[in-house]
Amino acid sequence: MLLGETMRRATTFNREEIIKHFLDIDGCALSIHEIARQGELTENKRPGDWYGVVSISSVLSQIFSKQSSGFEAFSKLGFIVFSDSTVIRSKIIDAIVESSS
Repeated sequence: MLLGETMRRATTFNREEIIKHFLDIDGCALSIHEIARQGELTENKRPGDWYGVVSISSVLSQIFSKQSSGFEAFSKLGFIVFSDSTVIRSKIIDAIVESSS
């Protein structure tokens, strides 16, 4: 829900256009099947394995990186993954400044 709401605020897409990215059909970037596939590739997670905060953040970051050239919803958002789950304000600001230039 949070990711969908963030996508809505960052783009001109309406609710239905955003929901299409989450459908569980082939070709939908944020389907549970695509998340499981990407989790196997990058995190060595099998379907049914637990994804902690860092694991799911890393998987979503990879999906967004792969999709960013094709979809407005993905190109306007970025991910910062903090491996120790501590949010560091200066790193967020640095990432924003870097992406703006």
